[in-house]
Amino acid sequence: MRISLTLALIVALVVSVVPASASSPVNVTIVSAMVFLGDTGAFEASGPAVEAGLICPQGDVYDTAYRSAGSKSKRFLNLFVHKLFVCADGSGSFEMDLNLKIYSPPRTMGTWRIVEGEGAYDRLHGNGKLTAHREDEDTVIDLYTGRLHID
Repeated sequence: MRISLTLALIVALVVSVVPASASSPVNVTIVSAMVFLGDTGAFEASGPAVEAGLICPQGDVYDTAYRSAGSKSKRFLNLFVHKLFVCADGSGSFEMDLNLKIYSPPRTMGTWRIVEGEGAYDRLHGNGKLTAHREDEDTVIDLYTGRLHID
């Protein structure tokens, strides 16, 4: 009995002493100008996440998949979008899933979550909120706000 209690205490101490490799979440803002119905655009990131080197400051963005869910109502349409962000500096790329509600009259709100990364972003995680509006008949501006961390 005493040996098993001692072993349990040792295991608990070892587990509590193992250092965590995750970084603390920091704020990020990403602005993306997308070609309406073109599935391509450019992005610029700013905030503490860029300053900490968690994400690159700019690059290209591509809609790689999207689907609607449920039926279109008079109030809104649910839309799920998968996006690929490729950094202009060659440091890597990351992918996001968006869960959007497109309201009538035109107004888009939703959430985003990073689901995968490559290169410098293979351990990047984060999530946040998104709003979008039509800039003109050819361009949609997406505004992402949220928090990023490395684990």
